[in-house]
Amino acid sequence: KEEKKLADIAFTFAEYPGAGGFARRLAASLHRYSPDEVLRAPYLMHAYRPDLIRAVLAKLRPDNVRVEIAAKGLATDAKTQFYQVDIGIAPIAKSTLAAWHNPTHPARKELALPRANIFIPDRLRPHHFADPAIAHDAHNDHAADHAAAAVPQSLDLADIDAWYCADGEFSAPRAAFYFSVKSPHANSSARNQALSELWVRAVNRRLDADLYPARLAGLRYSLYRHSRGFSVRISGFADKQPALLDVILKAIHAPLPNHFAADLEILKTDLRRQWQNIALQPPGQQTIEEIYRVIIDPYWHESARLAALETIALADVKAHAKILRAEVALTSLAHGDLTRTRAIDMNARLKNSFLQNSFANAAAKFIPRPPRNKIRRLPARHLRTLSVDHSDAALSIYFQARDKTDSTRARMALLAHLIESPFFFDLRTTNRVGYLVHAAPFAILEVPGLLFSIQSPSHSPRQINALIEQFLTAYADQLAALSPADFAQAKRGLIDRITTRDKTLTARTARHWRAIDRRDLKFDWRKRITAAIAELRQVDMQNYFADLTAKQSLLTVQAAGKFDDVLPETDYAKLNRIPANSANSAHFSAFFPN
Repeated sequence: KEEKKLADIAFTFAEYPGAGGFARRLAASLHRYSPDEVLRAPYLMHAYRPDLIRAVLAKLRPDNVRVEIAAKGLATDAKTQFYQVDIGIAPIAKSTLAAWHNPTHPARKELALPRANIFIPDRLRPHHFADPAIAHDAHNDHAADHAAAAVPQSLDLADIDAWYCADGEFSAPRAAFYFSVKSPHANSSARNQALSELWVRAVNRRLDADLYPARLAGLRYSLYRHSRGFSVRISGFADKQPALLDVILKAIHAPLPNHFAADLEILKTDLRRQWQNIALQPPGQQTIEEIYRVIIDPYWHESARLAALETIALADVKAHAKILRAEVALTSLAHGDLTRTRAIDMNARLKNSFLQNSFANAAAKFIPRPPRNKIRRLPARHLRTLSVDHSDAALSIYFQARDKTDSTRARMALLAHLIESPFFFDLRTTNRVGYLVHAAPFAILEVPGLLFSIQSPSHSPRQINALIEQFLTAYADQLAALSPADFAQAKRGLIDRITTRDKTLTARTARHWRAIDRRDLKFDWRKRITAAIAELRQVDMQNYFADLTAKQSLLTVQAAGKFDDVLPETDYAKLNRIPANSANSAHFSAFFPN
């Protein structure tokens, strides 16, 4: 009954899957179902047939099993054909099979049906925020909600920057509750970043098993670290979200047990491999990563994070977790098919968990929002040269805007939209520098930018740079020669892309959440930026392009590959060096205002 109910819910409230993926899925399903059943059939459970279940279970026997083990230190006697991975194949020992057949084997106690799923929603009828009958229902507060449904409104709660938006447009009983916990200690050093990441992964590891039933019941959650702390996103059917929130908050505040030390070593191994693999990325990706290292402050280099990782034990993670929760700024968003009363209740649970949780020494003191990372200004042309173990050369050029006003954002967005296709055609099709050719907008924390990036097996960094400069010189004439109709069409295309209607509640929640993080609290960025784009004239773009390329506030990052022909640093302004274990490998005195 539980499985049938979940299948019925999944079908009734299926979200828009995207036309392409939906068509492919239906085409594959037509091999199994007739056209009149192809939509519904994968969700149907007609009857409970224990005889068929027993027939399948009868084939799941110890003597009819293959077990695969991947671990260090196993006995092996062969290698795979292509990747030369050590493997071993052997029959399962008869004594082991006999033990598995033993009715008193301890593992048999763990083989049981799961308990009832407490996260399956009971309320499946969406709220109708505009229904006049609701406005006169004293037990509902939807009448006030409906007027504020367009954009989030502040709940004006003490100690939490809480936002709420009732949204019934998608006609499903779904909602989202996002919250962010910001701490000045989360990212104040390379060691603290490593500690924060390990702690978040540890909490996720403990939640995985507990919240498997929630995922089955159409609830989704994610807990992740960011530069100022950590965030939790809960989405899906709204009915049982408070229960899910309680489980997550309990895990956040529960101390890691001493026996978690073995699990921590696994997490450290995974994290070590992830950070080490940054140096193994393709050279084009590495040149882009270097732009972030130079521009964002602080940005802890992976070498500093790896060095810190080796010194961390379970006691350090437990101590850091207390510090991380000691001084916090809380921000939340409740959005979708939920009432203001429910939103206030969710925030009350959040606040109480930090002030009144059962682990008194972890109680938090609320503080103002910690500042965001700084973005360094590029006062001139700068060059970075990377040593990458790869035969391809790579070059990325980042042009930085002089401010982050709406007018500048509009100009940079339209310029990137106009230049993307001509750049690809010129460098990839005409000059054949390689397959990885990109021109794209490159905003870093709302500071507009423009990126040209190429990875090439045939051209050196100096040759790539010369071709980019040649293109930019020629593009000034192309921009001037653009017909009024083509220019107007480009503007319409960009405006349409920006104002595309949200296809799912999740997409809209994410957009509102980004606006809150940017402190765009009128939630009108799309309206402002498209209005600014609509007003742009062709001569405005010509002047902006000329000004951007003439001022040369840019950062070039190159990787030589197999070539010796690189750009000389003498042609660029110097980057002041600071110790490798500090935040950045470059320093400028000026920053963009937060």
